[in-house]
Amino acid sequence: MHQGLVYLFNRHGGFDFGPLRFLLDSLGVSKSDFCEGVLGVVRRDNKRGYIQCDDCRKSVDQLVTGRIGKMMRSTDKNAELRYLVEVDEDWQRKVLGMAFDGKFDKVADIDDEGKLRFREREQLRKGDKVLAASSSEVGEFLHDAIASVYGA
Repeated sequence: MHQGLVYLFNRHGGFDFGPLRFLLDSLGVSKSDFCEGVLGVVRRDNKRGYIQCDDCRKSVDQLVTGRIGKMMRSTDKNAELRYLVEVDEDWQRKVLGMAFDGKFDKVADIDDEGKLRFREREQLRKGDKVLAASSSEVGEFLHDAIASVYGA
């Protein structure tokens, strides 16, 4: 449901990478330069000082994993609670490249079977798919699903 809320906001510009990509393209910033720039900032982030990374090519997970809002898992539950899961920078570079390519730019929809679906924004821009539900309908679906968890 959390992801549904994120992608509901995306229907209205929310957390979409598209505008940043447009700016990067306008400025001539390559995918490689973007990835290295973000990793450079992550390397200097204060959280890195909280843990002793065994490998200088690792840092604290602060970046998108398979989708926006998804945290890395760790065998060290304390690391998860403190958002201090160590991840390899090569892997982070790959995920940043996916963001650069728009892989996480999706919007929430309800399909004809009444299931929550995440549609690719790029397909919508091209007119390949038409959303089946309105934003209000998606919001109601999410509200009802969350309320059912709490017995409301």
